[in-house]
Amino acid sequence: MFLSATALLTGCSNDDFNENGNGNANGNAITFDTNLQPFQSKASTFNSTTDMQTEGSFTCTTYEANTTTTHISATQVDWSGIDWQFADDIHFWPTSGDLDFFAYMPKSGSLPSYISSVTYPSARSAQLVCSDIPMTEAEQDGLKEFIWALSTGKNKSNSSAGVAMTFRHPFAKITFRVGNPASDGITINTVTLSALKTGGTCSFDGTTSTWSSQTGSENLVGTADTPYIIIPYNYTSGLTITANATWSNISNATADTKAVAVAAEKCNFQPGYSYIYTLTLDGTALKVDVDKYTVEQW
Repeated sequence: MFLSATALLTGCSNDDFNENGNGNANGNAITFDTNLQPFQSKASTFNSTTDMQTEGSFTCTTYEANTTTTHISATQVDWSGIDWQFADDIHFWPTSGDLDFFAYMPKSGSLPSYISSVTYPSARSAQLVCSDIPMTEAEQDGLKEFIWALSTGKNKSNSSAGVAMTFRHPFAKITFRVGNPASDGITINTVTLSALKTGGTCSFDGTTSTWSSQTGSENLVGTADTPYIIIPYNYTSGLTITANATWSNISNATADTKAVAVAAEKCNFQPGYSYIYTLTLDGTALKVDVDKYTVEQW
């Protein structure tokens, strides 16, 4: 359930801005131009803008710019087959002043079970509370994802084609891949991440984020067929990566397991980014170099 900040709620009606009585004919209605930060994840709920359209609805709250004062309270926005429209009514731009838009999918009332609440405690900063984030391979296979968007300083003039809303994931992703040519033929059997914190409060504003973890730890296991895993970020202690692989291109080398601890200062994974670790064969031994990894947006 979406919990808006305690502020004066001023609902927006068709009379708020109805230029010469023509309303939408003069481009005064608020519309949306949405897209999805490209990514592929362990779960496959939202991998494209088409997936968002298939989901069909998101929740959006509009605020007076740079405040927590609600202009349009938490409202469902539906995909019409052509564009995104407010489900309850047509809403119009105010005669003056800018607006900030905060939205998330799945819509209010359909949040994933691991998200307890979504709030907007301060201007241009949202917060979600998580508990019992799915950490096993089977659980993440069926994971319902959560994506969000924040678009600020919008008005009729700079949003004539629709309010630009780029949705992204609030968590980080770790990906494992096989490295040099000498590693051809290697099969990654399992990759296990240990000492992950599974719950807490995540604050995000589109540029910076913090994660305050709850107690508890879990092991998360992925395989060669499902190498993408969604995790919270910013851990207070080191992370251990354990990889098990099999190969046949080197005589008498059939399997190996390698466990490597990640230093605490390298555990501050940022939301919306992928951290790619490379597994290689070093002679006849498996190698996981945690000091060298690639960071990409997802």
